[in-house]
Amino acid sequence: MNTSQIYEIMKPGTWIAGEDRDAANAISRHLHLLESMFYEANLCLVLFERARMRDNERSTDEEWEAESSRRAAVQERLVAQQGMDVLASPDASLLVDMIAKRSLWAEGSLPRTLLHMEVFIYARAFLGALDMFDKLLTTLVGMEGVPDTVAELSGRMGIEFPTLRGIRNSVQHLEDRARGLDQRGKSIQLQPVATGGIHAPGGALILGNLNGITYGATLADGSFGEIDVSAESMSKLQTLFQNLLSVFSWFGPRSHLPQ
Repeated sequence: MNTSQIYEIMKPGTWIAGEDRDAANAISRHLHLLESMFYEANLCLVLFERARMRDNERSTDEEWEAESSRRAAVQERLVAQQGMDVLASPDASLLVDMIAKRSLWAEGSLPRTLLHMEVFIYARAFLGALDMFDKLLTTLVGMEGVPDTVAELSGRMGIEFPTLRGIRNSVQHLEDRARGLDQRGKSIQLQPVATGGIHAPGGALILGNLNGITYGATLADGSFGEIDVSAESMSKLQTLFQNLLSVFSWFGPRSHLPQ
């Protein structure tokens, strides 16, 4: 494990200080939830990077040769069991393909289709963790005993990740986006797209595109929004969370996170 993948936090104390213990405890619980979302984002990034590395290391030529050998072996078995007539069936190729894949899966291998989805799953989970962190931070602003500077940090989240909420809505409302609709059921007026290998002057409905580390989707206003699943994004979240913890008064010993 590369230690640079772990994003560290110094927690200033053990408990939030304050004369109103109910308010202080409520703030502590909320900060704990934010801490959990921070860890979740970090883990999603680690798993995303590992999945991308496996994809890059996978040799298509080697896979093709292995599949050809496996299919040839299956075909030989079928001929030995049922005779040459089995190859005359219009479904012979389909049968060989099905048996070859099932034998591969029985050995513990996953289909390429499933493996290809792995990076998308971790990318969307990363965005989801950032979005929930943003929502928790927004609700923290209005809680009793919370310093005014927290509102500035909440606004900073929108500056660092301006398309986060829009992309998250597109992911969560895929059934609407697939029909070219926003969350209110109104038709989306698609805007031109020219980014990440996509060139669509007349606009394009993009339901979820992963270009390297950049995840993008058509937003409710018809524009194309992107966000990086990257160390840079995680570092921004790290700085924001550390600053958030620092605005509160604490008592008890400091701690180094994660445990």
